[in-house]
Amino acid sequence: GFVMTGTADFAAEAEGTRPRIAEGLNTLASLVSDNGVQSRRVELLRLAVDAKLRWMGQVIAARQAGGMSAAVPLTATGEGRRLMARIHTTIGTMEAHERELLIRRRADSAVQTRRARVLLVAGAAIDLLLLAFLFVVIRRDQRLTRDLARAPDEARDAAVRAALPADPLALAKQGAGI
Repeated sequence: GFVMTGTADFAAEAEGTRPRIAEGLNTLASLVSDNGVQSRRVELLRLAVDAKLRWMGQVIAARQAGGMSAAVPLTATGEGRRLMARIHTTIGTMEAHERELLIRRRADSAVQTRRARVLLVAGAAIDLLLLAFLFVVIRRDQRLTRDLARAPDEARDAAVRAALPADPLALAKQGAGI
């Protein structure tokens, strides 16, 4: 905007973007600090942005010093476009790398989710088997406890039967003297 119009507001605006750009690059660097490849790309991006800002500063200085005729030869070289293409290429490479990482992370997450589900189902099946085993053991224990509780009564009844004659009527007849 400044090269075309010479309006000082455009030059100030261009200069005012520098802190925001630096802050954005610092934020980006901290976001990818765990990835060496991406960290190197941030540094390349930082160099490309610095080169573009220096070139813009040269164009603005030429425009301020010599007017439009001094700035046009600088813009006609295509250097500004080449520098911007370098920035776009670096950003595009970083984005592609992050997309690849995201795809890998999603695939890893899907595998981990499947494993967790299998473990949960296996754990639930083992729990059910343990419960069934406990149920069988408890039922058997209850049956044995009942059988043992009845054993003294059955033993007493068997002893009484053993002490009695085989024919209770004969015993009654003997006792009555018949």
